[in-house]
Amino acid sequence: MLKESFLEYLSYERRYSEHTVCSYGLDLSKFEEYLKGVDEDLDLIHVDADLVRGWVVSLMEQGYTSTSVNRKLSSLRSFYRYLLRKEYDSGGSDAKGYWS
Repeated sequence: MLKESFLEYLSYERRYSEHTVCSYGLDLSKFEEYLKGVDEDLDLIHVDADLVRGWVVSLMEQGYTSTSVNRKLSSLRSFYRYLLRKEYDSGGSDAKGYWS
């Protein structure tokens, strides 16, 4: 639900292109997949900077270029900034300062 709300925000309020919104959605889905691989109980809200760093290492090991990794990080950064603005962060995210 939060991801869909974010993507709608990008599309309708920020007026991002359909391609950009799709790319952000894919990036968030890939990050969710990574989280589930680490711990089935993790979700997009309960992350910390170590999990993000682990994902970056994983992407680099998979052969993603630094440009692609940075774009994926930009997607995550935008998502968490959106959550902070919308006060969806339940206080469980240790990455709060990382995204501010």
